[in-house]
Amino acid sequence: IFVQHEIHYVVSEMWLKAHDLIADNYALATYAMLKAEEVAAMNQYDMVLTLNEADAERMRNDGVTTAILSSPVGVINAKRRNQCSYANKLIFIGAGGHPPNIEAVKWFTSTVWPSILRKHSDTEFHIIGSWSKSLQKQFSDVSNIVFDGFVDDLGKALDGSIAVVPILSGSGIRMKILDAVNYGTPFISTTIGALDMGFEDGRDCFIADDPEMFIDKLLIMIEDSSVLEKFYANSMKVYTELYSAEALATKRLDNYKQLLLR
Repeated sequence: IFVQHEIHYVVSEMWLKAHDLIADNYALATYAMLKAEEVAAMNQYDMVLTLNEADAERMRNDGVTTAILSSPVGVINAKRRNQCSYANKLIFIGAGGHPPNIEAVKWFTSTVWPSILRKHSDTEFHIIGSWSKSLQKQFSDVSNIVFDGFVDDLGKALDGSIAVVPILSGSGIRMKILDAVNYGTPFISTTIGALDMGFEDGRDCFIADDPEMFIDKLLIMIEDSSVLEKFYANSMKVYTELYSAEALATKRLDNYKQLLLR
């Protein structure tokens, strides 16, 4: 059994589109080779488990003939969930060693962050995760950005913040969203960031892809505590139903039983 946490050729395809390289012959040839190798590798297993149904359907359509079932993963339930509060802090969770994270932070700091600072100059943008000095240097001209690195207590670091998930490429599920919800942090995401995770725009969180829409919705979260409180409560309902330890164990056990019956 192979657990496909992120389809590499899908990430590459999204990256090519985002950087207008989809017509570049060399880039397309490299992408086609990566896709063929990954599909062939998946077909060597008895079963492939993806983290969401969208990835499962994509792989079926792309030639993976091995049995594919979706089986999300989650995070350990927090011993204590923070109270819903906001203390002028936005947070991005993700290491700099993963290209989609770098892409996300660059997009956010160049298209969204300046507008947020113009209205709320005391806001800080914190990045949790390991980022090399050379990567941090690329953001040296960005105001109020803080690279926290590894933190001993993620719950404490998230307290009083809004999580931003401006992911432009990737597959699987965003553990950064589950961490945020688990610890009581309302979040805003792009469509790709929250793809097929069960969270709905305007009910559990905000979802936006256009920079101006992302700015407008983020400002609402910053300025309207009632919106944060609604997202705080509703997102936890989704988390409990779909990502609790009990729900995940039950689904994964069912996957294994289906394989044994084949």
